[in-house]
Amino acid sequence: MSRKILTIPNFLSLTRLAILSPLFVYLAFIGEGNLAFAVGVAAIFSDFLDGYIAVKFNQKSRLGSILDTAGDIVFAFALVIPALALQYIDVWMYIYLAAQRLTRGRIYFYVLRRFNTIYKPQYMKVSGGILMVYGVFLPMLIMNLERGVVDIISWTTFSVTWVIILTGVVDTIKKTKSGFFKKKRADD
Repeated sequence: MSRKILTIPNFLSLTRLAILSPLFVYLAFIGEGNLAFAVGVAAIFSDFLDGYIAVKFNQKSRLGSILDTAGDIVFAFALVIPALALQYIDVWMYIYLAAQRLTRGRIYFYVLRRFNTIYKPQYMKVSGGILMVYGVFLPMLIMNLERGVVDIISWTTFSVTWVIILTGVVDTIKKTKSGFFKKKRADD
């Protein structure tokens, strides 16, 4: 685990947190849908890229993990604000998105605080990725789709991510009971 603060993954996470998320909201509200879409794609790409670089070039750090999680949560809420205000998609889907992000963040910070180790299960990251793609792409497509098609996409997304989230919660509980995190901390 690197102790460096100035790393490319940290820069990417901080950019998503402090620049891309607010810019997405601003562009959506002023009616620049194409630019907002491009910024959303850049934010999603930066989320995948920061993790890849951190692992590939051994730049994982506690600060980077916190910035990545915070950037994910802030960007998820950045998706919610204009979509709700502009009434793109039903409120329930965004409540679900918030629940997913808060659940993932809670698991992360619980393990960090209790066991002093970083734990980010991949399936929780995948469920967040699915919802972020849903939040960016579906509002752009909604004008060209019939309501029934949008409902099918929404419920499918909801069902798949719900299964992934529950798997992550159950896995975390099992690992806590088995002493996995105590062993992991000793290895760090």
